[in-house]
Amino acid sequence: MKNKSIYAIIVAILVVATVIFAGGRASKPETLNIGVISSETGDFGAIGQAFSRGVQLAYDQHVQKNVDADVKIHIEDDGSESKKGLSAYNKLISLHKIDGLINLSSPTINIVYDSVTKSNLPVIQLGEQDRTPAKDTVYQVYPTQDAPEVAVGKFVKDRSNGNDTVLFYTNDTTVVKFVDNIKKGYEGSFVEEFKLDLNQKEYATIVAKAMAHKPKNIVISAYSTSGVRVLQEVLKYPERPTIIFDLIYDGTEYVKAFPKLQALEGVYVMTLKQSVDPVFVSAYKEKYGAEPSVFAAYGFDAFNTFIAGYDSDASDMSKNMKNLSLSGATGSITFNELGLRQPEFEMKVIKDGVLSAIQ
Repeated sequence: MKNKSIYAIIVAILVVATVIFAGGRASKPETLNIGVISSETGDFGAIGQAFSRGVQLAYDQHVQKNVDADVKIHIEDDGSESKKGLSAYNKLISLHKIDGLINLSSPTINIVYDSVTKSNLPVIQLGEQDRTPAKDTVYQVYPTQDAPEVAVGKFVKDRSNGNDTVLFYTNDTTVVKFVDNIKKGYEGSFVEEFKLDLNQKEYATIVAKAMAHKPKNIVISAYSTSGVRVLQEVLKYPERPTIIFDLIYDGTEYVKAFPKLQALEGVYVMTLKQSVDPVFVSAYKEKYGAEPSVFAAYGFDAFNTFIAGYDSDASDMSKNMKNLSLSGATGSITFNELGLRQPEFEMKVIKDGVLSAIQ
C-alpha cells in the first residue's frame, strides 16, 4: 500500500446551492478548464469512482442550468499513489491547461502542493494534507480533522490513569499529523507506541508486545488494512482492552473482516456529524442507478464549491472562499481563514453492529 488517506462520512445535497459573496462578481476565463484527480483504481477504487461520479453529476447539472457557460472537466486517475498523482497533474497542466484542480487523495496533494501554491492554482481538496495549514490556494472541502483528533486524545485521557494505554498507528506522514493531535488531547505519554509500516506483514509479535503491558485502552489510528490485522490479533486474547478508533476508521472494511459483529461490540469510534439530502440521493440514483456513497456527495460538493468560489485572481478567490456559504450535499460549507472547512464531530460506540450515541 502506498502513502494514502481518505476517510469515511455522509451523503446529502441540495441541487440548488446558495452562495453568498462579499465583494464583486467572480471573473472567469472564456473557457473554464477544471482538472479532476481521483483514485479510480487501487485499494480506494470504489471511493475514487464514487467521487468522480459526484463531480460528473454536479458538472452535468451546472451545464444544463447554464447553457452559455463554457466549462470543461478533465478527469484523471492517481490510484491513490503520489507518483501517479504527479503524472496526472502534469498531464492536466500541460495538455489541458487547467484553471483549477479538484483533488481527492492526500498522496497527490502532498506531492503537487509546492507547484500549485507557487502558481496560485486553486485546488478544492478532499483528503487531509501532511503539512500545517497555511493561507494558500488549497481549500479543503472535507471538514478538517484536527479538532476531532484532539478530542480523541481527551476522550482517552478521561478513561485512563496515565499508564494503561497503548497506541497503534500507520507510519505515514498524514497519519502522524493525526497522532500528534491525539497526543495534544491526551496530554501525556502512552505506555508504548507501535508504528505500523505500510508493507507490514507480521502482526502477532507486535500485538503480543503491546498486550504484555496489560493495557486498559488501545488507540488505533491506522488505515484499515493495518487496523484490521491489529484488531484480529488483539481479539485472540481472553481479556480485551477498550478499543478506541479515530476518524480513520473505515466501517465497511471492519464489517467485512468481522462478520460476527459482536466482535466490534463496545468499540469507540470518532465520527463527523453528517446529514443526507434525499434530493441528491434521488438525482444520483436517477443518473447511475445505484445508491450514492458519501464520497459521491463530496465529489458533488467539490465541483459546486469550485464554481461558487472561483476567480482567476487568487486574492479575489481567497476573499470569495472566506465569505462563501454553500448549502451542499454534505451540509453547510464554510471555510476559515486557512481554507479549512470546519467540522462537527462526536464519539460514538458500536452497539448491536451499528454506530450509536454513547449513553
